[in-house]
Amino acid sequence: MVTMFALVTALLAPVQPQLSYTVSLTDDTGKKATVTLECGPVGGTHPKKKKACRQLLKAGGRIEEIPPRDGVCTMEYAPVIAHAEGGGYRFEKEYSNRCNANLSTGGYLFDLDLTFEGVQTLSPGALRSVVR
Repeated sequence: MVTMFALVTALLAPVQPQLSYTVSLTDDTGKKATVTLECGPVGGTHPKKKKACRQLLKAGGRIEEIPPRDGVCTMEYAPVIAHAEGGGYRFEKEYSNRCNANLSTGGYLFDLDLTFEGVQTLSPGALRSVVR
């Protein structure tokens, strides 16, 4: 039996919209990172899902409404394509580099690692310098 308190609490609880996205970042060499992000409740494979969801929910689920994050990027030209899709919504934009993609979209949603399928690879020379 449901108590009156439980019923009132359930009715007054804020309703969080269900947002579900596939988010990807692709560089000009073809390296691609793809993750899933679910908001309301928070879930998926995104490494910063709580912060990304907080920004998306505040922006009504529209990436272009997320305010940019303050920060400094290099002038390096290494273009990336930021892509997100879900629930009839699609966002795709090219940025001059990963840093610009990340900061321009709030600092969390496209903060993805472009290693092959999330596996960090080191050359033997780089590994020797790390071990020293």
